[in-house]
Amino acid sequence: MLFEEGRLWLPDWRETVLLLAGVLCKQDAERVDALLKEMLDRLGAKATLEERTRCVGLVGRILQDLKSWNYRITDVRYRENLDRVLAIFDAEEARHIDFGTRLAAADALGQAGDPRLEEDSWVKVEGGPFWMGARRKDRGEENYDAKASSDESPVHRVEVAAFFLGRYPVTVFEYERFIAAGGYGEKQLWMAGGPGEFTEPENWRRQLAYPNRPVVGVSWYEAAAYCKWAGRLPAEAEWECAARCGREGVRYPWGNEGPDEHRANFLGGPGHSTPVGLYSGGVTPSGIHDLAGNVIEWVQDWMGEYSKAEARNPRGPEEGTGKVLRGGSWAGSVWDLGVSSRNLERPGGRLDDLGFRCARDL
Repeated sequence: MLFEEGRLWLPDWRETVLLLAGVLCKQDAERVDALLKEMLDRLGAKATLEERTRCVGLVGRILQDLKSWNYRITDVRYRENLDRVLAIFDAEEARHIDFGTRLAAADALGQAGDPRLEEDSWVKVEGGPFWMGARRKDRGEENYDAKASSDESPVHRVEVAAFFLGRYPVTVFEYERFIAAGGYGEKQLWMAGGPGEFTEPENWRRQLAYPNRPVVGVSWYEAAAYCKWAGRLPAEAEWECAARCGREGVRYPWGNEGPDEHRANFLGGPGHSTPVGLYSGGVTPSGIHDLAGNVIEWVQDWMGEYSKAEARNPRGPEEGTGKVLRGGSWAGSVWDLGVSSRNLERPGGRLDDLGFRCARDL
């Protein structure tokens, strides 16, 4: 039934397959060995990247569940195939693989079980002083950019303490765990400070089909509630500090080279969000992905005019009409991808290209 009828790979059968693996392991580890061997045998030498991804993703989910039995897979083909699949997220290897193939493989990995989402995904941001914002006048001065918008000025000196930032935007997989853990309870609503009741993200059932894509369609209040559960929302200054990564005057999170199909998911790309980390050419030197493109991100601060005064750990104005958005998205222009670019949205707003990532104190 599982192999001949293809039910092994159906999402609706996922829990059944995982339960079966647990039962077999409890009976005899050799039975699990046989199940996993059969899965790898059926790949064959001519298997497509998507087929390999689907297989190793499901095997990975099984292995994750069997950790409590101290089960370890001995078939070396699992590691070999996993390495081939994860090449779609490698900046150099990805240039030799067609984008459509990489996208299909990454989505298949998410549906079967993306091992990256089970790992510690916090990146330390060293913090320190830096010039925040950009100026379109005074060529030769700090952070000059002829195409900077007025709300990126004045350029000012700030200092932020070291902190952790999520390697990726929060994914559908992670947000589903938050809901299952009771994140929409009254306590979380009070902590977020939001009016009314939480609801599921917009188009939630469709989003669930793509677990390793960023969650979207959440208000600022819900993003803040998740981040209270897992850490906290980053301040605007922290977000820009992470994007600049100690490089004064840099234009994009990856450097000063212009955006392309390897660095960012923006207007003219696939026309929707993509699995996190797929645009590996756009990673910061510290290892943070998707700061430019894919989904624009909520941050803690209300939108307000910058001050010229130096500041330490600034948090923006105490009130306002809109919260700051950072980073650009799949629907945004190239100008939204800059490290100092700013947008805003009312805190109750929900957009299909708007997500968030978490920060955490050291």
